Amino acid sequence: MGEHGEHNQQSSRGGGSPSVASGSGVLAELVDEAVVTVDTGGVISAANSRFEILTGTAAAELIGRPLSAFVVENDAEKLGAVLRALQSREHGEQTTIGVSLRTGDEAVVACQLSLAVDRSTNGSETATGIVGTVRPVDIADAELKRRASQQAAVATLGQLAIESDDIDDLMAEATRLVSETLDCDYAKVLDFDADRDRLLVRQGVGWQAGTVGTATVAADTNSQAGYTLLNEGPVIVDDLEAEPRFSGPELLTTHDVTSGISVVIGNHETPWGILGVHDTRHRQFTDDDANFVQSMANVLVSAIDRHERTRELQRYERIIETVNDGVYTVGPEGRFTMVNRAYCELTGYDREELLGADTSLLIEESVAQAVSEIEAEILAETVDTPTMEAEIQTADDDSVTVEATLALLPSDDEWERVGVVRDISERKAYERQLETERTKLAALNEVNAVVREITNAILDQSTRSEIEQLVCESLAAFDSYRFAWIGEVNAHTQEIDPLAEAGVDGYLDDTEISTDPADPMSRGPAGRAVETQQLQVSQDVFSDPRFEPWRTSAEQWGYQSVAAIPITHDGTLYGVLGLYADEPDAFSPEKQAIITQLGEIVGHAIAAVERKQALMSDVVTEVKFEVRGVFSPADATFNNKIVLDHVVPVGDDTYLQYGRTTPEMASTLEEFEAQHPSCESVTILSEIESEIRFELRVTEPPVTSLVAAAGGSVKEARIENNDLRMTVHLPQSADVRRLLDRLQQQYSAVRPIARRQVNRSETSPERIINTWTDELTDRQRASLEAAYFAGFFEWPRDSSGKDLAATMDVSSATFHQHLRAAERKLFEILLDDPEVKPSIPQ
Repeated sequence: MGEHGEHNQQSSRGGGSPSVASGSGVLAELVDEAVVTVDTGGVISAANSRFEILTGTAAAELIGRPLSAFVVENDAEKLGAVLRALQSREHGEQTTIGVSLRTGDEAVVACQLSLAVDRSTNGSETATGIVGTVRPVDIADAELKRRASQQAAVATLGQLAIESDDIDDLMAEATRLVSETLDCDYAKVLDFDADRDRLLVRQGVGWQAGTVGTATVAADTNSQAGYTLLNEGPVIVDDLEAEPRFSGPELLTTHDVTSGISVVIGNHETPWGILGVHDTRHRQFTDDDANFVQSMANVLVSAIDRHERTRELQRYERIIETVNDGVYTVGPEGRFTMVNRAYCELTGYDREELLGADTSLLIEESVAQAVSEIEAEILAETVDTPTMEAEIQTADDDSVTVEATLALLPSDDEWERVGVVRDISERKAYERQLETERTKLAALNEVNAVVREITNAILDQSTRSEIEQLVCESLAAFDSYRFAWIGEVNAHTQEIDPLAEAGVDGYLDDTEISTDPADPMSRGPAGRAVETQQLQVSQDVFSDPRFEPWRTSAEQWGYQSVAAIPITHDGTLYGVLGLYADEPDAFSPEKQAIITQLGEIVGHAIAAVERKQALMSDVVTEVKFEVRGVFSPADATFNNKIVLDHVVPVGDDTYLQYGRTTPEMASTLEEFEAQHPSCESVTILSEIESEIRFELRVTEPPVTSLVAAAGGSVKEARIENNDLRMTVHLPQSADVRRLLDRLQQQYSAVRPIARRQVNRSETSPERIINTWTDELTDRQRASLEAAYFAGFFEWPRDSSGKDLAATMDVSSATFHQHLRAAERKLFEILLDDPEVKPSIPQ
């Protein structure tokens, strides 16, 4: 009973009637005969509904009982012998016997029983009995064989339909079986093309060569096949020539067809095609013959449907396995039932590890709860796009951020969840980066706005102290910073003395900051900024070891990060700006670049104010100094005089030095370019009997440019016997010592000769020059000065506009534009500005 019980259990799993096994059972329900399946011991394992009706016994009572229990005693022994004999037969061999079958009301019906061997299930043998309709015991033996052969053909085709994946082979075998079983000349399967309204001979037997696969039949009522498509049942033709319902198509008439049967493969609403069998003889086909052909067509349509479903499933499987998104299904119990390749790669697990595993392997309880809520919304149809973001745990204990789109598919009485999962880790990282960049940009915009406000405001200030106080107050009012101060270096104490502060009261009074490199109190940001003249930052004062001396002060004043900005202009240090924030890492590299510019802007503003104050003063500092051995020893033999008139900066650390000397020095000048690396070119601008005028293009700042950077002007500069002697005028506030230091960095043998305070005349050239310097742009001033000292205004001209444009690396049109603008401004100053206009003699 254990083996019998197993058969019963397998049949019940298929769903629907337990008397029908999956696959072959479906085919058994499609035929008109009663069908019963027994195992090698003769015990019933499956039966169709017609067998239930014939025996009057329900399927649940049939399964597990011996077939011999339903035949009379005299036939039981004969049945047993046949079953034993079939055990040694080959697959598909059949035997037909006559038996008397007991019905439900204890009546006995004489039947014909055809048995065929089926060895298709794991090597075990199962006898399949096909029970025909009840007939009188005196039915002709030929009829019995005829019906038995038809039943055997249906069984054979049904078995082949289960085993074969090639639908054309199955159609070809169907036409062979139908032709042989009904002893007809031809059989065919027609494939219906609804778009072209025709039927193609897909497979067939008996037809002329070249017919199968090429010949077509019109799908209209003029052909038997077309008529069959519109008919509810099989169409039987006894004499085609005399057939009144339709005419014979060329396919049939050229093959001398006289009679035949045609049935629809599929249903009449959506037919797949036609199965037809034809003979050249006059035949009287019975309804049983037509039912047999229909049964064969039913087997074909079932196989075609299964084949198309398989192809569709394979197609979807290829698509699912090809897409880059992970796809999975989860059963009602919360375990994976399907995963594709991409999902395995995403999670790091093999397919075998995931199938059957609980979803808790990958997601936390909170995620599972969120999924359940979305499922409820889907069932309630309250969500349009069932999508969620979540973290899943991978096989290597890492986490991946994914976006999942969910759907529910019906599975029996429950639901199966389908998920399409996409890795969005990079997208989320980009979004976080973008948000960080937005935050940085907002902060930079705020800093830029403050710098612009400061820049605009300091233009209106008339004193250095006003500029310094305004800068501190503007920065302290900014939410990102706690307080600010500006201090300057005390040359005697080498400490930073306070000049201005805001947001704090007396910070520098209580805090010692040294500028002596040997003093440990100089290692903070302010001391390093003085030493290097570059921005210095401490992003976290409590972890920066160099800030250790001031940590108590940081706790007291409540700051965590510091920036020290040197206030400089043209190499001159005017002081240090200290900026404090109450959180660490307040000075990003982008912010550092902006506040570095702030130090240069403030330095420029202070320099401009001091220059203006110097211009307003009648007293200047006159300094005379000497530079010995200006040129290399190879040039030291000349004793002629060189007068340096003017220097013009033209950008990119390049300068044009204009001067005069005697004609004897022409050859020496021409050798400068080869002997001095800093000299790019030498141009003789003009030459007369007693004097030549020249232009040197150099990449190192000449002495005259260093004086101008200090806010001074050169009264006289000449080289004689290889020694440079200069007289310069400097503002009273200028740092003479620093100027000399810068000169010594360029020329080692520099020594001051004299220093005194002198009065400047009201219309001194310095006053005029410095006045129009403020009005002209750098390019306008450079163009005007280069034109003057290059002899552009001489007649004839020593240099043309084209020459000067090439010297300054600009186009000729640009040079002339700058020159005309400079000339207009200069004449406005000379003629309209009462501060510099010379007095006119009365």
